[in-house]
Amino acid sequence: MKQQPGVMLYFDVRESIAQLSYEEKGMLLDAILDYGQNAAEPNFADRTLALIWPFVRKDIHRDAQRYRE
Repeated sequence: MKQQPGVMLYFDVRESIAQLSYEEKGMLLDAILDYGQNAAEPNFADRTLALIWPFVRKDIHRDAQRYRE
């Protein structure tokens, strides 16, 4: 099976991450790419990122399913 070429970032996540620092946003982006490409589950020390992650992961799963179909 061909590997999915990337992940989608949706505009509605903007509100959820608005109060994050640029460093936190960078950590989240790295986690999104790592998870999308390698299914590497992040281990966030930052509580806020840990709270946001399940919502982002849900979108990645949904899009991966659509890509497979």
